[in-house]
Amino acid sequence: MEDKFAFFVLAAVDAALAAENVALAATALGYGSCFIGAVQNAAGEIVKLLNLPPLTYPLFGLVVGVPEEDPPPRLPLEMLFHVDTYKRYTDVGLDNAFRVMAKVTRSGDWLRLLERYAGRGATSTCVAGR
Repeated sequence: MEDKFAFFVLAAVDAALAAENVALAATALGYGSCFIGAVQNAAGEIVKLLNLPPLTYPLFGLVVGVPEEDPPPRLPLEMLFHVDTYKRYTDVGLDNAFRVMAKVTRSGDWLRLLERYAGRGATSTCVAGR
């Protein structure tokens, strides 16, 4: 069993590296891209929809296209990158991140959107702004 898990991990890493290179190539050609992690919320449905062969599993989606002129708000970089050591988030920093990201939702409640998108019992139909 351990060997099979190792093969799965290696295959997942290979898939992620290949997808990242596709995203980089798309960016170099002037396109935008977005990884869709919510594929995990409906993996079985996606296997059926795409008629995937046995022993395949959808890890993530990758959308490539023409980016919007005004991209949506993004998390502050200091929330995403750590230099030399892991930086613990402060309440002030988290409040700022939630304030910035609230703009992507109609309700202004980014945590609620995250819970619908990726929390326990999440659905794959959640769309930013709803």
